[in-house]
Amino acid sequence: MKLTKKNIGKTFKSTLQNYWFILIFVACVGFVGIVSLYKLFVKRENFVYAKVKVSQGLWWASTQRAPVWFIPALKKGLVENSLVGQPSARITKVTYYPYYTASQYDIYLVLRLRVTGNQKTGTYNYNRSALAVGSPIEFAFPGAEFSGTVLALSARPFKPQFVWKTITLVKPSGYQWEYDAIKVGDKYHNGEQTVLEVLDKSTVANPLYGSDGLGTYGERSVFGLYPEPRQFITVRLKAKVQNTKQNYVFGEEQELRVGKPVNLSTNNFYFQDFQVMSIE
Repeated sequence: MKLTKKNIGKTFKSTLQNYWFILIFVACVGFVGIVSLYKLFVKRENFVYAKVKVSQGLWWASTQRAPVWFIPALKKGLVENSLVGQPSARITKVTYYPYYTASQYDIYLVLRLRVTGNQKTGTYNYNRSALAVGSPIEFAFPGAEFSGTVLALSARPFKPQFVWKTITLVKPSGYQWEYDAIKVGDKYHNGEQTVLEVLDKSTVANPLYGSDGLGTYGERSVFGLYPEPRQFITVRLKAKVQNTKQNYVFGEEQELRVGKPVNLSTNNFYFQDFQVMSIE
């Protein structure tokens, strides 16, 4: 058959009528392929830094904190890869602090994340989930899977302002064994740096503050039993704190205020029921 413009037109029209769905499918596949190639090789990727608290991901929920055995699994430089083998998250900092008397820790991470979104508007998505302060986030690193809560986001590395302050702690109802256990020079290292050190200590007997374990106080209980002697313990520490506009923050979340009880620990002692007397 001789090819003419008329014949070519009829053939094209017939093809459209008989195979229009195939042509549309091929066009869609081609469009998706072009978009995918653009994202992989042409589109500029965004990276942000996120400060994350290791938890179950809901900031308003009281969840169990990480046990001590989980800390070694989180190391600086650990990388999470995406399904196509690209690095999607890298841990750049790991710090941790004991949580009261329980064998649990508050663990804080700083990560560099590969995200999609707009830096101008500050809206991001990580692994197809919204990324914002307070939002939950999940990771699957080699040897460690966990979730967390986003505490802060930044297009650049975080540069918090730290200052050394002298903190005086007091405990009116301390025991002699507590005073003996406190060692001058004892420190706490948070995984990155030393942030706490005992400078000195002092104590005086406090015979009017005691308990026989039955709820009575004073030099002598109504049952005729002498309570264990109590001590008024004073401890001076050097603490590395963040200097915010409102107050001083130890670690990432603990505000230090005069009269406020604190959750502080050195390598060998936990300051239970101590409160802040002064910050200098």
